[in-house]
Amino acid sequence: MGVRIVGAGNVASSPDYLKDYGKRLTGAILFWDGPPGGTLLQIKGSNTGSIENMTFVGATPQKYQFSISNSATDPGARFLRFKSSTFANVSEIYISVENFFGVEVPDWLDRIDNAATGRLSIYSELFDRFAIFDVTGGVSGSGLWRTINVTPVQAKGTFTNNEHLIVSFVASGGTPQKFQILTDPYDPDDGQLRIVTNGSGDVTQILVSNLNAANFNVSAWLDSLPGPDMRVTLTGMTSDAVQVVAKVTGVTASTNLRTISVTEIYKTGSFSALDPVVLTCSRQDPIRDRAGALVL
Repeated sequence: MGVRIVGAGNVASSPDYLKDYGKRLTGAILFWDGPPGGTLLQIKGSNTGSIENMTFVGATPQKYQFSISNSATDPGARFLRFKSSTFANVSEIYISVENFFGVEVPDWLDRIDNAATGRLSIYSELFDRFAIFDVTGGVSGSGLWRTINVTPVQAKGTFTNNEHLIVSFVASGGTPQKFQILTDPYDPDDGQLRIVTNGSGDVTQILVSNLNAANFNVSAWLDSLPGPDMRVTLTGMTSDAVQVVAKVTGVTASTNLRTISVTEIYKTGSFSALDPVVLTCSRQDPIRDRAGALVL
């Protein structure tokens, strides 16, 4: 007969471990706490349905505290630190096997070593500052802490000593970005992207503003897209039945936008003007959900 899932909203008595989530989100938060590539939510046997007032976090997040020390040593239980105070120079991240809640997660950390092309995202709890890295050499070490070898991709702001952070890893380079569809034949404005097709209707280019819908400059993220068998996926936020999957053949930089040249792999449905969409990249599995988990 159909199923409807509705987030109940924030309540004054939220548990302490949620801390400041109530200041930035409404509804319920559904976290994926299994290995990368799992199914966050699956509904079977329903012909219709809706999901309302919900936030999905599917990249297996862990909570830590930040240490401003740059020493290549054990950061201490519940802490992580960078090798350099300058984001562009960070080549290693040192992280305890014990997360903020006192739970040891060595298996979660060691999984990062199995997907050296993955992407590590570290956010402040209000998600107003972030640091995003490509994992370039996996994870080394044992015992109480690990070293993650990384290449900086993009950052906004800085973290303070002892600050609480949310750490997530996507096994094939997710870090989804939100935009709106532009259908007119012009360069996209801030927060917009435009799909260009050839005479046969195949997608050949995606013109993307340097600023995403949250007004973050993601030009460095867009410039990182070219690579072996890199895919981009465009998914409608109001309907997963509208989607484009394409192989990236190159990215051209302009002052306010990036032109992603692509070869279409798969397309279903069509976008309308101002439709909200999510742009995701991956090197191995072309179709992933908005949080990076593999769609089965």
